[in-house]
Parts: sequence; C-alpha cells; structure tokens
Amino acid sequence: MKGQGRGVTWALSVLSLCACLAQGTPKPPPRPASVPATVFWCGGLDGGVFVELTAHPQGVFKGAIYTELGDIWYRGPFRMDPKQPGKPPRRGAAWCGGWDGTRLFLSGGGALIAVDAEKQGVR
Repeated sequence: MKGQGRGVTWALSVLSLCACLAQGTPKPPPRPASVPATVFWCGGLDGGVFVELTAHPQGVFKGAIYTELGDIWYRGPFRMDPKQPGKPPRRGAAWCGGWDGTRLFLSGGGALIAVDAEKQGVR
C-alpha cells in the first residue's frame, strides 16, 4: 500500500507540472481584420500586442504596435535603447519580451525604444 501512495503522489506532481507548463504558453488571440497579416503576437499570460517591424538602415526600425482589438497603439520608428543594448531583433515572437507603451523588450536582453518617446525623454 505504501508504494501505491508514492506512485499517486508522483503522478499528481507530474500532472500539476504539465498543467503549469500548458498555462505558461498562451495562444495568441485571433488577429483582428484591421491588423495586417504581417504582424506577430508579442504577449504572455497578462495580454500583449501585435507587432509589425521592419529593419531599416543605421539601426532604425519602422513599425507599428496594435492592441488585441486591432487599434493602433504606436506607429513610427524604433531604435535600440542605448540604456538597454542588445542584439537587433529578428522577425517573430521568440525575441519579443513585451511592450510597456514606449519600449519593445527583447527576450535576450535589450529593448527597442519608440523614437517619439525618446524625443520626449522617456527611457
């Protein structure tokens, strides 16, 4: 009997771990029709944004941030944040760590700052 208790405890532990892991990788919401097909989802358990980003010369990126409902949150240039340097991003959600309203955080460290915010002294 004692061996069965350990087996049940072990099985419940594994199931709990699987449930936690499944919750840690949320599915992106459906892309609204008003959002271009070229975007990717950048988000987590607490929500996120759709991101459109294109690299341009001299470390400047052109992009747009869309809310989950498809409204434009920001449209304009981004550049690497000098206070949070990192590798320039590649396309896809794997590099995106989040958006705080002025910066796109890179999962490997660093951030892209919205140039309009940079001009206003937001860092």
